[in-house]
Amino acid sequence: MIKKISNIWIAVIFIISLACGGENKNFIGMPLVVKVGHQNFPSTQTPQKEEILRGDPFHHHKVFILDTILLTTSNSGKHHFHAYNTNSLKYLGSMGVRGEGPEAWTMPYTTDGQYEVRGSSIFLWIFDFMRGHLSKVDLTKTLNTEAEHPVITKKIQVDGRTFPFFRLFYISDEKLISDCWISEQDRVRIKSYNPLNGDFKKSELFPTMSNIHLLPAEIVNSLYTTTFTKHPTKNLFVQAMATFNRIDILDDNLVLRKSIVDGVNWQDNFYDAKEIDPTTNFLRDKIDGYNGTAVTEDFIFALEMKKSRGDEAAVRRESFVRVFDWVGNPICLLYFDNYLNSIGVDERKGFLYATDYANELVLRYNIKSLMETWKN
Repeated sequence: MIKKISNIWIAVIFIISLACGGENKNFIGMPLVVKVGHQNFPSTQTPQKEEILRGDPFHHHKVFILDTILLTTSNSGKHHFHAYNTNSLKYLGSMGVRGEGPEAWTMPYTTDGQYEVRGSSIFLWIFDFMRGHLSKVDLTKTLNTEAEHPVITKKIQVDGRTFPFFRLFYISDEKLISDCWISEQDRVRIKSYNPLNGDFKKSELFPTMSNIHLLPAEIVNSLYTTTFTKHPTKNLFVQAMATFNRIDILDDNLVLRKSIVDGVNWQDNFYDAKEIDPTTNFLRDKIDGYNGTAVTEDFIFALEMKKSRGDEAAVRRESFVRVFDWVGNPICLLYFDNYLNSIGVDERKGFLYATDYANELVLRYNIKSLMETWKN
């Protein structure tokens, strides 16, 4: 049975702050943990919707905004990635051949949208656990030359046997940031790795769970699934959890800078592994978190996970995106009448892009005036 939660919330904040290194204050003097519910947002807005890429042959799953390129992923077909110009929505080409060949990709999850702009070129960082590398792709040249495989300008070897990872971010040649591989033992939230000498550091796993040692690594992975996104210019990372209702902001020194929480299951030892039966749909009544994140220089966009409780047919097809600033203040609650699977934000042009995978839709929402209001 899920434990009853004390109403003395201040005491809970104190306890979890200590568990997560509560002496660390984010942005000088502000509390480490902030609790934000729907009722705490200044307003709820429904942005104007536009269906785009209609008639497109691809079934788009995820979306990333890379300067002037809208990059989407698909779970089937010859290529993993498809690129479009954000101004004209013109199709620019596809890349990332799906398969087992020397230059092919066996896994679809190979980027979290980290990119750089140098002159007239856009460079995208991709990772490959199976082949053990983090690589910098000249996306512009790849698309312009209609190259069958990505044009790689830099490759950093990462041996997944000594440093298993699921997603990787580049900080420098001496520091990479990652999360854990699916079946990795002794799971943590975030890790750093020096590929030049093999040194690595690990954070703690939080929130804690009683008797977690009783669960197989794959089950722990399911419970601790998170998004993983990097600030555009700073070494700050956002992990929004799927099961636990919490968004954590960490830096490249693995320090927890802020936790934005809601509900009750975000707290340490709320669940006991003894009460989890891996042979059942153990996540069904526990999912209370997020399905995706997108970040800009000023804001964090967090797409709420669809709650899988009750009669599925009776669940309304709608979505909410919570918008925060980087110190955890609630900025706006966005409402959508589609069940969104992925989001990306074009900060410069003021558009939020999204996919409704079940209905094979790519959607674009005009939030330019809203973003201007938020900044004032």
